[in-house]
Order: sequence, then structure tokens, then C-alpha cells
Amino acid sequence: LLAFEREEAVLDDIYEINYIDDTPHMRLIRPLMVKAACLQCHKNEGYKVGNVGGGLSTSMPLDKHWAIMDAHLRIIFISLGVIWLIGMFGIYWSRQRLVMAQQRINKAIVQIRNSEERYRTIVEQSGDLICRFTPGRILTYINPAYCSYFGLNSGQLLGRTFMRLIPESEHKKIDTMLESLFTTGHPYTHENQMIISSGEIRWLQWTSVVVTKQDGNLIECQATG
Repeated sequence: LLAFEREEAVLDDIYEINYIDDTPHMRLIRPLMVKAACLQCHKNEGYKVGNVGGGLSTSMPLDKHWAIMDAHLRIIFISLGVIWLIGMFGIYWSRQRLVMAQQRINKAIVQIRNSEERYRTIVEQSGDLICRFTPGRILTYINPAYCSYFGLNSGQLLGRTFMRLIPESEHKKIDTMLESLFTTGHPYTHENQMIISSGEIRWLQWTSVVVTKQDGNLIECQATG
């Protein structure tokens, strides 16, 4: 009440928490202001309109309310903890899946590389003549046996047409065979004459197959002689 009189309390009510018998209580104090009607009875007591003539106070125990609040907070914290655990498990599970997927990819890459290496070793060490060429008849790969047979090195063969190793009289037959190979995609076995570096003409038997992408589009042809 003194705070109201000194205008230290700028609100209509004052709230505070006090302990009564070791139990927390919220206490509310509301001032009773002197009005003109009050002076009819209290005129001789020195009151003026606007003075604090007294106050009303009430208190409410908070132990049950705090217990309810604590219970709600526990539920909130437990719920947040469960959500956190689920999130961490999801992150861990996703990470493990990614690690396993990466391991499978790495294993597949190693297997492919090993397979390619074995294939290359077989091709490189094969006594058969093996070459690859584009539909434009340009050589893109030749194995050592191919170079040795024709007496030419890879620099003299790769990036150039193999048709210069075939007598001109055979060109039309080769063109017809290749057109059929490109059209049908079926392996084709044929014989034709070839010219080695000494100028000697020899007969060779070739089996040609097409090499395609996964979508079926032609990449190049491979011939084994």
C-alpha cells in the first residue's frame, strides 16, 4: 500500500510469490482508492479523493499448479528426446545405407576394372588379329598380333582407314558386308585379301561384330582374324 501511495506501483495490481507454511503462494494485492462517495463516511479521517484507503489481498497455493507444469514439462522434454532419438537413428540409418551403397559401387567398379584388365590382357596376348573400327572404317584399336602380322606399328594404323590394307578389287565386297553388318547387327564371317607391309597379298578370315551402347546405338565394330 505504501508503494501505491508513493506511486512506485504503476499498475492496478501487484503480484508476488510468497511462502506460507513452506508452500508457495501467489499473492495479489489490489488497492482501494478513495472516491468522493467514500468521504461521506470517512471525511474526518483525513482522506482525500485519490488517496489509497486500503487494499484487497488474496493468495493462491501454487504447489499443485507447479506440479502440473512440471508434469507438462517432463512430457515435452520426453517427447523432444524421443523425436531427437528418432532423428539421430534416421540420420545413422541413412548414413549406413549410403556407406553400403558406396561400398557396393566401389566393389562393382573394382570388378569392372578387373574384368577390363583381364579382357585387355587376353586380347593383348592373343595370337588372333583383333581390331576395332568406326562405321567410317577408321581403326580405333589394334592388338600387338595385328601390328606384328602387317609389319606396322600402332602409329601407322590407328586413326587411319583399314581399307588401304585391302586391295581395291575387294573394296566393294567389304562395303557390302559392312552395310549388312551395320543394318542387322548380326556377327558376320567372311574372307578377303589383305596387303601386309612387304606388299604381299594374303587371304584372311574375319569375324566381325558390332559394339553398341545400352540404348542399342552403334559405337563401332570389332573384327577378329
